[in-house]
Amino acid sequence: MKAYIDHYFKNGFFLNEENLIKLTDIINKRLKEKDILPTELKYKIIRSDSMLFETKDYNEIIREENSKRNLIRRLELSIENDTISLELAFDKSENTFLSIESIEKDFAYLLFSDIKEYLQTEVLRYRGFEFKKIKFDRYILPLFMIFFMVFTFTSLRNNVPKENIEKIIKSESVSTKLNFLIEKSQMNIDTKSLWYLAIGTIIITVFSLTCFEFLDFAYPRNIFYYGKEIKRYDKHCNIRGKVIWGILIALIVSLFAGFIVYYLTKQ
Repeated sequence: MKAYIDHYFKNGFFLNEENLIKLTDIINKRLKEKDILPTELKYKIIRSDSMLFETKDYNEIIREENSKRNLIRRLELSIENDTISLELAFDKSENTFLSIESIEKDFAYLLFSDIKEYLQTEVLRYRGFEFKKIKFDRYILPLFMIFFMVFTFTSLRNNVPKENIEKIIKSESVSTKLNFLIEKSQMNIDTKSLWYLAIGTIIITVFSLTCFEFLDFAYPRNIFYYGKEIKRYDKHCNIRGKVIWGILIALIVSLFAGFIVYYLTKQ
């Protein structure tokens, strides 16, 4: 019985030399069991400089320069014959894709299971989404505007108890009523709090518009760990770690200093 299986994996990948060799071995092992060999896997690379090439030797993939000017954008492993059609695609801007079509259902599911298990345990390490596509700022700004309006109206509310109002109305003193009307016309607004809230809203809005792209840059999700990308990515992770630790240490120091100042001023 024929079978067709396709699957998009959710997580981002980290693909290095060991992973590529292991995937080749997993596929070739299943092909050998079905006497499908000597049909060989084909490897196709699409680079950022628009160059494309195909090979049957994975060592050529490993020897790729993979620098910024010719970065690997897409890598496909494929095989095509009368028994099976297979495609495994890794792409820097898309989710990893696997499709298998075979004349034997059991063979297709076994091969799919082997590849899927290895990918999910060893290769697919990172998140599968881009932060900038969440569009979280669409929700942050309206929420803060609603909070700002509620706070403003709360500040403008009448703070005089109902019992006091009834006494003023029943009072025969004209001056008392006039004083009440004057005080009511000058509603007490905590302008200082409103300014703090307005500035906070602006800061958070600007932060929400920029931080997600920064997070995508700081935490890339699809990595071809070959060639010059190895050194570049290791340097990137090293700098990121130092920045994060620097921010955490600065935060801890500022909190500690704040507690000391609070304790000393309380004495």
